[in-house]
Amino acid sequence: MLTVSNENEKRNLIRYNFLQCEYKPITVFDPLTVLIEGSIFQNHSDESQFASDATDSMGTGDEEGIEKKFAEREPKLVKNQFNYSDRASQTVDIRPRYQLMQTEPPATATFSASCSQGIIYDAYANEFKEKVHKEPCPTILHPNVNKLAVVMERMIIQNLYDHLLQDFKYYEDPADDVRGNIGCLLPLWKFTSEITKYLSVTSLCWSPRYSDLFAVSFGSFSFNRQGEGIILMYSLKNPSHPIYSFVTECGVMTLDINPVYSNYMCAGFYDGSVAVYNLCKHTGEPEHRSERNVHNMYVAQIQWDKEVTEEQLCCNSVSPDGQVVKWILAPTGLKPHILVTLDISDFIEKSMVEMQIMTFGSGITLDFHDTNNQIYLLGTEMGHAYVCSRVHSTESLQTFDAHYSSVYKIAWNRFHPKIFITCSEDWTVKIWENEGTIRKPLLVFDLGSQVYDVQWAPFSSTVFAAVTAKGQVYVYDLAIDKSEPLCVQVVIFLKKTRLMHLAFNPSHPVILVGDDRGDVTCLKLSPNLRKGPKERKGQVPTDKKSKEKLEKSRLDEVLATVREKCG
Repeated sequence: MLTVSNENEKRNLIRYNFLQCEYKPITVFDPLTVLIEGSIFQNHSDESQFASDATDSMGTGDEEGIEKKFAEREPKLVKNQFNYSDRASQTVDIRPRYQLMQTEPPATATFSASCSQGIIYDAYANEFKEKVHKEPCPTILHPNVNKLAVVMERMIIQNLYDHLLQDFKYYEDPADDVRGNIGCLLPLWKFTSEITKYLSVTSLCWSPRYSDLFAVSFGSFSFNRQGEGIILMYSLKNPSHPIYSFVTECGVMTLDINPVYSNYMCAGFYDGSVAVYNLCKHTGEPEHRSERNVHNMYVAQIQWDKEVTEEQLCCNSVSPDGQVVKWILAPTGLKPHILVTLDISDFIEKSMVEMQIMTFGSGITLDFHDTNNQIYLLGTEMGHAYVCSRVHSTESLQTFDAHYSSVYKIAWNRFHPKIFITCSEDWTVKIWENEGTIRKPLLVFDLGSQVYDVQWAPFSSTVFAAVTAKGQVYVYDLAIDKSEPLCVQVVIFLKKTRLMHLAFNPSHPVILVGDDRGDVTCLKLSPNLRKGPKERKGQVPTDKKSKEKLEKSRLDEVLATVREKCG
């Protein structure tokens, strides 16, 4: 009898849900129920084909043989049998697992120790030392990386300071055409460094071989502010950072670059020692250094011999202790040879007893002759100027009562062998002639404040410049005006800042000025400040000797009227 309800249907079935971790009732189930399994196959199926083959081979009446043959048939291989499942659904059932059951337990160990504030402090201190003294990893660079870096740096600097480079090379002040003979100074670069902020510029020197390279020494003139000294070498191609730097134990008071072998540089220090540096050796240390017991005071000025030979290099130094020393550069070191010792005899009457007191003269500046290396000038703190000779070391050839105070600078004229110039703390600049018995200055210039340095121009025998304590630069041309300067310009506007030194470039119309705050400024001379002699027909100089002869005769013409008044 057929009924609507299925008596064999399973009711109230439940299954465990692993996702929700609870039992859930089954609401959807398969309604198919098989009552009798038949032997009818679908046409064109594998079972029907096998049954027809068996019937043909065994006959239609042998049903038992057919069933036996059907049971013994070989099962057909199913493709991709590893993924086969006889379930109705082939969805992979991912069962949840606890992570703690899959994690290996950490390794444990039993130890015992004591802890205190001192132990904790020592542990942190040792860790800090390891971080500070950690050896850096070696960096392997190509041998030419330094040269490539220098080229790249100069390219960047050239783009940053292109306007200053253009002014340095091509700019000429058009106002000189309407100002008559008055000129001006064009500021170009200012060379500063943090390490020289509290030091004073003690000397300036251009390289005789590379016209863009110059050296600056830094130190202190005060006894209470002595410390480390510094030597820096700058290039106009890279004004932002020095090319070479040398840090010394004491202040560097003076330096000079060899006129022939430009890789050698000599320096004098506050402790009285002298050193020679080889710029080709990038060690930062001097190649030779003298003992400290030769000069009893600081080295005021040092200068290479003008006549340089390959066999022997010599430099000369002067100190306020009154000694002028010649230093011979030998393979074993610097060998000193005292040229002269200054002394002054004064008779002082005290308690009705006549006593002779010997006091040493204090030399602070010198300059050797360009053509005659045996003769040199010497300036002292008492205001005297001496013309000395290497041959006669016991006495001077000439003595000039030059100034009322210290002679800060004395220098020969580059073109005239008998003319020299001096500057002093008594506010004056004087021009002298080493000829005959005349002891009077040819020209006197009052600059209104202490004059710390004066230099002859390398391009003209009548042009010189001076710097003062008020931060001013004076430029004179005797061929145009013998009494008034062509240019008076304030370079430093800070209060209580003094200009200490200046230096003319041997090839370009620029000068360097250094102050007592560690700054160096580069200035360009306007066309009115560097006028040369007028070229006459048939007297155009073609070589160096002809130019020197023309400049000498030009200075003689300027000083001719002055000599008559002094004589």
